[in-house]
Amino acid sequence: MRAKETMTRYQKGGKGAEILVPIGANSFLFAEIKDSDKAVVGIGSDLNVVEKMDDAITRLEGRIEDLTNAQKGVADRMVELSEKVRENSELVRELYEKVQGQSE
Repeated sequence: MRAKETMTRYQKGGKGAEILVPIGANSFLFAEIKDSDKAVVGIGSDLNVVEKMDDAITRLEGRIEDLTNAQKGVADRMVELSEKVRENSELVRELYEKVQGQSE
């Protein structure tokens, strides 16, 4: 989402706008936008392509949607697993109580 927002603002800044480029360790360099209509985007397997900015943003929106769906799937699965753990815990408790009752 941060990449999408950055691309959108970069595109709106337009050619010649001054920007700060993060280089790590909370440090930045001053730069000037040369071409706000293109972006270099990773397409997998360490491959990058130059795309129109609108296409790059659309690609990122697709990734965001995929990650959101995956996150929801994981959350749903966790709820299912928690329910199974609760059910199994009750079963173990019942069996334990039954065994305790027989040994007395």
